[in-house]
Amino acid sequence: EATRLNVAKDQLQNDKTRITTKGEFLNEQVEQYVIEIDKLNSIINSIEKEMVVLRRKYEQAVETRNFTGTQLIDRNDELCILWEKANIQEKLLKKGEDAMLARAEEIRGLRVDLHEA
Repeated sequence: EATRLNVAKDQLQNDKTRITTKGEFLNEQVEQYVIEIDKLNSIINSIEKEMVVLRRKYEQAVETRNFTGTQLIDRNDELCILWEKANIQEKLLKKGEDAMLARAEEIRGLRVDLHEA
């Protein structure tokens, strides 16, 4: 009976040692997971801050693009108006040149008539 109790006691002692060792291992593993989680949280926070900065830069770039687009439309409208004015002036110049040629031809004709008379 004593031998059986000693064997049971030894077996319980071995179980206790095995369980204690496994518990320590699991505690170390939990600590490693906590450290890893802290590292990952730090990385996430850093990336989120960078995302905020990038979002601001993006919004500023969009604002600049929109402003530049508006200016481009305005300049294009001004350019169209200037082209229209230039076309009108070209037409007026052509009419003036045609009128001057007609008057010059008329003067030449009158001079010929004057010399003949």
